[in-house]
Amino acid sequence: MDFAGNFRAAISLILKNGYDLALVDLNLGEAGVRLGGEILYLLKTEYPDTRRIVVTGDPPSGSLRTNILDKYDVAESRSQQDVASASEQLDSMVSKFASEIDGMESGR
Repeated sequence: MDFAGNFRAAISLILKNGYDLALVDLNLGEAGVRLGGEILYLLKTEYPDTRRIVVTGDPPSGSLRTNILDKYDVAESRSQQDVASASEQLDSMVSKFASEIDGMESGR
């Protein structure tokens, strides 16, 4: 798993590595520029097997959302709040599971 904090870093990582899944912030770059669309375009044209998911703090809605999903063949779109919530739930589940395993090993 890799993280790119800006457009150039994202391009560099994509060109260097192949990915099965890409979580792309549509608003990558300056406000309103939506450089994430350029990342999605690169993935669609050069790495068509990479599943693309838009994750952004300001998700588009209505016809703009539909156009973006269709244009870049995006699997789905999620807000950063949805992802943060899911991440917290996953962390909680992993911690609980680890505690249960520790408890079973202690009881041996």
